[in-house]
Amino acid sequence: MRESGNARSDGTKGIVRVLFACAAGFLLLTKIGLARAAATDGNMAQRLGAATAYLLLLLIGYRLAMGTPPHARVRVALVGVAAVVAGALAVPPVGFALLVVAYFLRRSALASEPEQGTRPAAKKPPKRSAELRKPSAGVKKPPLGEAPLPPLAEPSAWFEVRVDAPELAIDTADGGRLEIEPGELCVRLRTKQLDDGEIAFLVVSLELADQRGTVWTSTTVLRADAIIDALDADDPADGDAPIDEELGPSQPRPPLVPFGAAPAAWRTALRAAPLGRSLVGLLDSRFYRNLEIGGRTRVVQMKYQGPRFDVGWLDARTLVASVRELTETLNPQSPNWDVAPIPPFAFMCPSSVLVWFIAQEQHARDLESVYDEPVSAEPPVVSSVPGRHLAPQPRVVFREAREEG
Repeated sequence: MRESGNARSDGTKGIVRVLFACAAGFLLLTKIGLARAAATDGNMAQRLGAATAYLLLLLIGYRLAMGTPPHARVRVALVGVAAVVAGALAVPPVGFALLVVAYFLRRSALASEPEQGTRPAAKKPPKRSAELRKPSAGVKKPPLGEAPLPPLAEPSAWFEVRVDAPELAIDTADGGRLEIEPGELCVRLRTKQLDDGEIAFLVVSLELADQRGTVWTSTTVLRADAIIDALDADDPADGDAPIDEELGPSQPRPPLVPFGAAPAAWRTALRAAPLGRSLVGLLDSRFYRNLEIGGRTRVVQMKYQGPRFDVGWLDARTLVASVRELTETLNPQSPNWDVAPIPPFAFMCPSSVLVWFIAQEQHARDLESVYDEPVSAEPPVVSSVPGRHLAPQPRVVFREAREEG
């Protein structure tokens, strides 16, 4: 599809080049154009003025035609060539008048292209517009390979997640404190999928055992698109893309694999161990990203991108995400917003994004504060579960509240 769109564009550009080459030859090889201007009686300033006028007619007409969308490019080019010929046969003002006509034809052609629309600023994420991701005319949406599964209506199963924790101190609801030593920790968690109509969230319930095996539980809210943020992160492959100071130095993206070529284990995780399905995200950094998918580079403008994605538990440290409804820019220099859908693809991401005390900047304690920018740093309520025990973790030590006085 990309080749077809480019072929049409290249074909019209070729016609334009031929037309204006003929116009240039008309000016150079006849005594009516530049040759006539050079032989015209009068002072040098008059001859140079006439020659400059003919050249301006030629150059302006060519630029107008090349900047016109493909479906109207030849029409504007014909008017531009007519302006060159009319200016040479009559007087330059007639040619410039025809260029004005060509300008308005080009403007009309640009206005007839699908508009990308704008979104009003709001505290909550802006509403997604299907028009923003509509592919160019004649571009068909590629098949997904497998029909998308419906969203999860119930909480997911409990999964084990292992993370490398720094030194931490977590206050508990009873006034005590959990002191965590650096090293590997094991937590259990499950998610519940929420959708406010514009963007998806995951309510993450987490269980952590201390040195006695006592279970401490907490609940946070995570914007689901935090799982696919790697697609819109600074990466060396993006060349001159700005580096986000908060994210630090750029990091290579995880390998992106066409969904049809994804390992069987990934498909099994998405089907049998889901954490969320048909989640809606928002990627809106406004930067161009070069996504290498299956050996092919896709240029993606992260502007109003609202992909849908599924997330599954692959192992204790890894999640797998499959992404669809993301669009690539076929020609970043074109004013036409010529885009096409990218076939579904998948990649692995760390499960630590689901653990609030590891990814604190991504989690909020409730659904209201998740809209804050930045997300509120207030920690969730951490409380013990009476009568419930898991395998003790020596790195997690509970300290009771000290009595005052």
